[in-house]
Amino acid sequence: MTTVTGTGAALRFQLRRNRLRLPLWVAGVPMFALYFSVAITVVTDHGTELGSFAPILGNPVTMLVGVPGYGYDHITAPRMIAGVYLLYLMLAAAVLRMTTVIRHTRVDERTGRASLLPDRPGPAVAPGWVRTVPALV
Repeated sequence: MTTVTGTGAALRFQLRRNRLRLPLWVAGVPMFALYFSVAITVVTDHGTELGSFAPILGNPVTMLVGVPGYGYDHITAPRMIAGVYLLYLMLAAAVLRMTTVIRHTRVDERTGRASLLPDRPGPAVAPGWVRTVPALV
């Protein structure tokens, strides 16, 4: 038995389970980035008025995320996307991933597939010594 035994079956299961969400992710996040790049050039007259974003980029929170190495001294559309809007794309990917994980775990809880140990027959009461503080510690 190798360490990759069952990987193909698990991958097929996950692809089937996420057959709607996965294509939306793969297409949606790059389309969002494309939208940002087009919107910046259209709104700022083909990137010539990006200097007006300097006060926004100079606040402490933005400087924390996008350090001066991103070229805030000479703002261009690619630098604006990499320094500011990339954070939004990462946040979108994180929210999408969290909702998928929550969806999968909630479905598993409702259908009863989340238990890690099989049910074992036995008495429903524990011996008295188990209910003491030293046994708990």
